[in-house]
Order: sequence, then C-alpha cells, then structure tokens
Amino acid sequence: MERATTLEAAPTSVRAARRFAAEVLADWRLSGLVETAELLVSELVTNALLHAHTDVELVARLGDGRLRIEVRDTSAVLPTTGSHHQESQTGRGLQLVELLADSWGVDVDHGPRGIEGKAVWFELWASSPPGRVHLSGPSSSRAPSPAGVCFQGVPTVLYRASEEHRLAVTREFVLMTIDAAEADEVPARLVALSEELAQRFAAETASALEQVEVAEQRGDETVDLFLELTPGASAPLLAVVELLEEADRYCERGAILTMAANAEIRAFRRWWVDQVVAQLAGGQGTPWRRA
Repeated sequence: MERATTLEAAPTSVRAARRFAAEVLADWRLSGLVETAELLVSELVTNALLHAHTDVELVARLGDGRLRIEVRDTSAVLPTTGSHHQESQTGRGLQLVELLADSWGVDVDHGPRGIEGKAVWFELWASSPPGRVHLSGPSSSRAPSPAGVCFQGVPTVLYRASEEHRLAVTREFVLMTIDAAEADEVPARLVALSEELAQRFAAETASALEQVEVAEQRGDETVDLFLELTPGASAPLLAVVELLEEADRYCERGAILTMAANAEIRAFRRWWVDQVVAQLAGGQGTPWRRA
C-alpha cells in the first residue's frame, strides 16, 4: 500500500504533514505507531523546509510488516548527524530519528529531466519484532491506554515560573519566525513542537494548572500532581525539553529579550520528563528535590 502528498514550502506544511501521517496510519489500522510517526515526520519535514527551501513530497508505504515514510525534496544537500557541540543548532532532529526509528537513511536520485534530489526516510515495524518496543506502543486498532503519572512535591511557585518562562520564549520565537525568509532551526522547531504539544496535551495542562490553583487556595507551597498520559508521551516531551535547553542559549547570547532559565527551572524541566519516562515504563517516581 502506498499514499503520497505534496507540501508547499511553507511553515503550515509541518502541521499538514502530521495530519497526513495520522490519517494514513488510521486508515491502515496502525494507530499504535501514530505518535512516533507524527513526531519523526515533523522533524524531517521541518528539516526539509529549513534547509532545502523546496516543496516536499511525503510518501508512506506499508509492506512486509514495515511502515516506511519518505520525505523527498529537490535539494542535493545531504543531511548529517553525529556528535554536536553544546551550542550547535543543527542535526538534533536526525538524532531523534536515529533514536526512535527501526531504520532510516537517505537516498539520492534523479527525478524527471535529470533533476537531482533526495529522499530522507525512516521505517517502523508495523508489528514490533522481538527486542524492539516503540514508545507509542504496539500496533493496534485502538489508541494506547493512558497510565497515571504522579509528580511528587511540586513547588507551586516553581511550576508557574517554569510554565511562564516556556511561554515567554515560545512567544518570542513565534515573532522571530513570522515572515522570516530563513528561520533558524531551533526557533522554528520549538514553535512547531510547542503548537503540537499545546493541542495534544491541552486537557493534561489544564488539569495540572487546576491542581496547582487548588493547592494555592489551600495555602500549600507544594502539591502532588496526578496526570493520565499515554505511553507515547515520553518522546515529544523529551524533545521539547531539549529544544528549551537550546533556547536558553539564545537567551544567554541576548538574541531575544527573555532571560535564560535559571538552574532550578532547568533541573525541574529535566526532572519532570524523567518522571514521565520512568513511570510510563513501569518504574517508580521520585519526589522533587531542590537543585
């Protein structure tokens, strides 16, 4: 089976690519792969738009128990990955693909009239082979069941400070990417991922804020927050924390008005994601401890 679509070289194409992937996988009864596929498609399409500056063809294929998704453009410039200096702004999207995909690669070919281009692709097992478990869970016609995650001893003031800093940075990055002829990779990727998370975790974010507000009304300085999250929540939350750490370097260089997050906020963001990863994998949570 094969499905394809062409996306124009515009920021809105990242959202269209995620929607295409979700619809195709739903039609093919692979809802258990949707979360991983959407995240990886977002990374590859964002890379293509930022670096190739051409229209993108998105192709999905299913055969021999594997899902293969290709992102094609007409640029001959090949993507690279590997170790990066802490201030590097490129290559991190491919590191995520390398981490989550069963296999991935780049094919260089010549299209009509000899025009050179490339296809960056990744593959996921439609049914996970032994020893391989996707973050979004096994393939199924039903959505993965949510699991409870407890964030113990969260300081209400710190929770609000962390959220306010994230929103402030995102707002400035939105302004940076509006009508930009060539947006930097980190701002564009953070804006796209923040938009995705805002929609995907709207109910969970509202629930956390409500629990914080109730604790504040009681006069409590800390609160145990309880959220229901699906197994695939780990990957996008980890990705946004890594991007926020890159965004802090923009703040430190004075590239935007918002100040960099302090050490406590940075530690809190990492602890928050660690709790999600550990508890969704069946482990025990650990209370927050001041950095």
